[in-house]
Amino acid sequence: MKLKPARLLIVDDSILIVKRLTTTLYEVLPNTEIICVLKGADALVVMENSQPEIVLLDLQLPDMNGIEVLKKIKKKYPGTAVVILSNNSVPYNRTTCIKEGAEGFYDKSTEFEKAIDHLQNIEYENSNV
Repeated sequence: MKLKPARLLIVDDSILIVKRLTTTLYEVLPNTEIICVLKGADALVVMENSQPEIVLLDLQLPDMNGIEVLKKIKKKYPGTAVVILSNNSVPYNRTTCIKEGAEGFYDKSTEFEKAIDHLQNIEYENSNV
């Protein structure tokens, strides 16, 4: 089976989390181009220029709320898979993000591996030619 390369955008203001995610994802998704940004506005620019198929999004960003970023992505790019990985996993945020089109919502401290597994499944589904 031939796999087409996927593009994955990581949006998180923590450089430590970005490094951990990038290292892990390069190991489990070697056929994926990974783009990382630290701000919501930068994520929207990357969406416009690169149109990644998958976005891993934090909710607490320095310039805007991750829920607003999610809404903008899903409005303009409804086919993009967005997975939330956040420390702010209160029920309201989980419910709102799923309602706004997120493919999944995971807590950074307790569900990190589940988020990685979910991304692997999305990448596999998107990469079949």
